[in-house]
Amino acid sequence: MQYPPPFIPEIYSTAVEEQTQAGRGLSAMAYTEIPEGQSYEPFVNPASTQAEFTLKAAISGIVFGILFGGANAYLGLRVGLTISTSIPVAVLTIALFRALSVVGVGSTLLEANFSQTVGSASSSLASGIIFTIPALFMWGFVRIFYRSRCWRCVEVCWGSCS
Repeated sequence: MQYPPPFIPEIYSTAVEEQTQAGRGLSAMAYTEIPEGQSYEPFVNPASTQAEFTLKAAISGIVFGILFGGANAYLGLRVGLTISTSIPVAVLTIALFRALSVVGVGSTLLEANFSQTVGSASSSLASGIIFTIPALFMWGFVRIFYRSRCWRCVEVCWGSCS
């Protein structure tokens, strides 16, 4: 088998047509160059009033951000590298919202997008922290913070979490 597999436009365009005819996915114009004089109609109509910034989306994004941020911080401090959590957070957000729709709690694509953005951004903070804090320790800037009561609170919280 040849790797990577060859691009076969006929198979690709057939799949796009099937998705378009079924009423799912993007329009066929999303996959081709738009002819002059025509305009592209986006997947989410700009005139629609779909829910985007909701408490459900914010809380799920924050929870996934904390979960993946902690995992990312641990991995970064232990191994020295971090991962992009955008795709796993997006997949889990969609899965969570699909599970909630079974119970009767509806959701929109924009809510899932918002939740994924919050989760991805908050877990990205871990990278900035784990690569900055050790440098501050090495430069000696953290001694003042280490002697403070604030550090004692961090130690107590860290001890209760581990």
